[in-house]
Amino acid sequence: MVAVINFGGQFAHLIARRVRELGVKSELFSPDVSIATLNQLKTQAIILSGSPYSVYEKDSPKPNSKIYDLQIPILGICYGLQLIANHYNTKVISYEQKQFGKETIKTKPSLLFSGLNREEKVWFSHGDQVNRIPKGFKVIESSKNSKIAGIENYKKKVFGIQFHPEVTHTEKGKIVLSNFLFSLSDKSFLYVSIFESFLVLYVALSDLSFMSRRNLRNESSTSKTTSFFGLLFPFFILYFII
Repeated sequence: MVAVINFGGQFAHLIARRVRELGVKSELFSPDVSIATLNQLKTQAIILSGSPYSVYEKDSPKPNSKIYDLQIPILGICYGLQLIANHYNTKVISYEQKQFGKETIKTKPSLLFSGLNREEKVWFSHGDQVNRIPKGFKVIESSKNSKIAGIENYKKKVFGIQFHPEVTHTEKGKIVLSNFLFSLSDKSFLYVSIFESFLVLYVALSDLSFMSRRNLRNESSTSKTTSFFGLLFPFFILYFII
């Protein structure tokens, strides 16, 4: 299960929806969700949403700092990136040149950006920026007005991006989310997604076999055997993939 922590951003529900579209269960939580709740739900990854707040504001929403000790992958989006930087003692500042709308980013080598080009069109909606690279992190993305628009600490599995991968204006946003889920998070996400696909195929074949038996009263034993193994075929494939 992926926990999407909602800090009041307009796209938080959309993030959870995009995760579900990729075949992975996701749930929205408020910033004050407890570590006990996340553990009880067997949370395998966390996504920090955007927000209209600034992290340096007194009453800005922040998650429990112990989420960084859970040793599960974390992806911060927009405000989420700034929360990560703030947690690792890096200053976030208000920038005169706000970024809103489509922008071109330059990507650097990262598994999060696997399948993306050196330059990509993405959607920005922010006025604050990370001022310097947190210790132990590296820059994986930059834009015309933001030299530090994406960071990662691969060892800690903590990633932050300034753009919004969940909106359709980001042309390859779904690839970024897919990389986070299937390349950088718990591999069981992938297995569950494959299993669900084969389960749908199994049900379809079962219905087809039932209809065939109704139409063919004098079915031979050979065709029965073939039908039986035909129904088991998806599970044989699933076994060898896993």
